[in-house]
Amino acid sequence: MWTFRGNFLETGVTEAREDWFYIQGGERQGPVIFSVLKSRYKSGDLNEKTLVWTASFGFEWK
Repeated sequence: MWTFRGNFLETGVTEAREDWFYIQGGERQGPVIFSVLKSRYKSGDLNEKTLVWTASFGFEWK
């Protein structure tokens, strides 16, 4: 599983420019930019158990 941690919330340029996907209700959602993902987490729409993926993860959802 993947979690938003302090320094990951303050992500660098690489993550901010990548397309992100996430699983919600058993369906893949996205692409979204990182700031949208971060906002959805802060609002409670996503949580620490939400699987996310971006190209730099390779084939692994985290």
